[in-house]
Amino acid sequence: MANTPPPLMDGPLRDQAIARVHEIAEALARPYEEWTLSQRPGSTGLRSVSLALGRGGPAVFYAWLARNGLYDRAHELAARYIQESMDLFGEQSMDASLLCGFPSVAWTVEHVLRLLDQFPADDPNEPVDEAIVAALADDSYVPAYDLIDGLAGLGVYALERYPHSRHALPMMEGILRRLEFTACKQSIGVAWPSGQMTRTAQGKDVAADETYFNLGLSHGIPGVIGCLARFQRVPEVRDRAAQLLGGAVEWFQEQRLPPEPDAQGAYPDFVAHDVESEPARLAWCYGDPGVALALFAAARARTDSRLEAFALDVAHSGARRPLASSGVVDAGLCHGSAGLAHIFHRLYRASGDEVCRQASVQWLTHLLERVEDRPNIAGMTTFCFERERDGEYIEDPAWLTGAAGAGLVLVSALSEPNDKLPTWDRPLLADLDG
Repeated sequence: MANTPPPLMDGPLRDQAIARVHEIAEALARPYEEWTLSQRPGSTGLRSVSLALGRGGPAVFYAWLARNGLYDRAHELAARYIQESMDLFGEQSMDASLLCGFPSVAWTVEHVLRLLDQFPADDPNEPVDEAIVAALADDSYVPAYDLIDGLAGLGVYALERYPHSRHALPMMEGILRRLEFTACKQSIGVAWPSGQMTRTAQGKDVAADETYFNLGLSHGIPGVIGCLARFQRVPEVRDRAAQLLGGAVEWFQEQRLPPEPDAQGAYPDFVAHDVESEPARLAWCYGDPGVALALFAAARARTDSRLEAFALDVAHSGARRPLASSGVVDAGLCHGSAGLAHIFHRLYRASGDEVCRQASVQWLTHLLERVEDRPNIAGMTTFCFERERDGEYIEDPAWLTGAAGAGLVLVSALSEPNDKLPTWDRPLLADLDG
């Protein structure tokens, strides 16, 4: 009889997490328009209906509370937020990005209504699917390749629609066609360039005509790797995805920084010719944890034990990094303690790796340390990187950067050891168990 793995949290830490989930749920029950940042920018849907920063985040949060029986009003509030999102959707002028554009609203509708067993027979996302398929067939449409803004993100949306929508496979095929066409053959493997550097990066002056390769999960090649790894599980596109994935992984492994005794990380933000690379910060969006997620997913898709060991070694590089040099200054998913806690939790649950388990507990403990001396929600605060309020700490209800996402991390951490983890993290490419 197999031993049951220990729970991620027990005793006082678990009690704190349960109490904090309830506190977040109470806080986010207020009308969304009362949150200061929900007003800006009003016409784009970014702060009003998107998954990353709008009503979509609380809708997903309450839907999973309802599924897990963690809050009495959860079903009511999930339904309210998703209905508001659908009502406001037509009034917004949104781009085609997964986390902040119109696909983010459609993904949230698909995810939440199916979770609540309320998806209507008259599919509300059919027009969105048709628009994406048409755009992918139009050669004048030139999207980015990445997760947040481009093709990899549309791939995540297509996967959410598969197999329910007849458009899911045409979306995947269109995405693969674009990725195949834009893949640049390298001396080893293939990669997707991110265009030209037009500003200083990591304190290095980079020539404006210098092509670079982005290595962050959010805006770089790991997002493509994570998307292709999931496409490889779809029989109809498996072979095409596998061919691209193999070349991308081969190239990406070669970009690892040389091991040094005092190294602060395995991967930089980017690589470019004649630019000295430095370790990225510790985060989901950039750095070793996000990279480890993508490579681990690829390892499982390819049944490659060596690549899995490589991915875990990258994760260990992140796990060893102390708080003081991590770059973590807040609680969010994107670049805060919640995101790190969840990544290491996912890696632990997928692999049984004890280093990842300990790292997850450490970051959960840090996440649950209350902050009261600056704006916060339930003792959790967000450092704002938006241009209008850059450098301020704010009350942030959002999924990607604020309380809704942090709450979902706690919901996942409270799951039983042998239970399948909630799948709210698919847009982060953090779902490692299929």
